[in-house]
Amino acid sequence: MWYALAMGKEQASGLGDRVRKRRKALGLTAKSLAKAAGVSTSYISQVERGHQEDPSLPALRRLADALSMDLHALLGAQAPSADATLVPVSLRELVEEYGLGEETVSMLSSIQIDGRQPGTKEDWLFLLLAIRRSCRIQEPLGASEERAGKYALRS
Repeated sequence: MWYALAMGKEQASGLGDRVRKRRKALGLTAKSLAKAAGVSTSYISQVERGHQEDPSLPALRRLADALSMDLHALLGAQAPSADATLVPVSLRELVEEYGLGEETVSMLSSIQIDGRQPGTKEDWLFLLLAIRRSCRIQEPLGASEERAGKYALRS
């Protein structure tokens, strides 16, 4: 199915500014971004100049992924906060133990595979550590020094 996001000229211009700034911050050319997002270089140019007022949602998602951005951030909106009622108890235990930030909690609580989520605090920790390792985040989680050292990632 084809879904297009209707935006005004001002919104399209803001989107273009965010795309350009992020692309440059990542050291990407328009051509390399286009290839990573599966769109044409001219499409990237149109977006960055604010001339793409009806981008498709799938194209925006691919663009956000290629820029390593949340779709909400790409569109200039706040990501929905992790509502405590939507955060599983086992994840809340991990949050309390390690003092995880709202952005991390939101990301973790949105993960589902075949409609299922990890069931224990340890499973959530394993998932978080795997994500941190794949993103090359090496500083320890925020628990006590002794416990943090135990779970610190090594490169």
